[in-house]
Amino acid sequence: MRPHLTFWKSYLQFTFKGRMARKSYWFGMMIWSGIGQLFNEVTAWPWVQMLVGVALVALAFKCSLIARRLQDFGLSGWWQAPFISVLVVIMLANSFLTQEMINRLGLTSQEWILPTAIGGIVAYWLLVITVGLVPGSRQANRYGEKPAPEPIFGI
Repeated sequence: MRPHLTFWKSYLQFTFKGRMARKSYWFGMMIWSGIGQLFNEVTAWPWVQMLVGVALVALAFKCSLIARRLQDFGLSGWWQAPFISVLVVIMLANSFLTQEMINRLGLTSQEWILPTAIGGIVAYWLLVITVGLVPGSRQANRYGEKPAPEPIFGI
């Protein structure tokens, strides 16, 4: 297979089918985390809704990477749903709730967003790290054959 097609298939393709090796997973996570961080750095606050949109797109691609890694060791990609749903709720609430809405609920911003955000982010990154460190099953499983090792930039 040609290198640019391997790159597309492994890291940029939005699919939840099949399995993914650990090295490919980590490289894909670096790409999508970098894209998300790039938009975080260059986007001004008045465009916070655009930032949320870009973050949600990057999160969707990260979900496909996590799903393929979960499937590599025989679990359904749906195991990530609780972790991801908390992150999506935090992003949307933090972006679209106004201070007036928060005050109407009888809360301050720090009372609800900080503990929720820290808990959600820690849980998500524990999932990302665990999925990236656990070796996949050595033989074929219901999600496909064991992924062949793919060189990344000749490594």
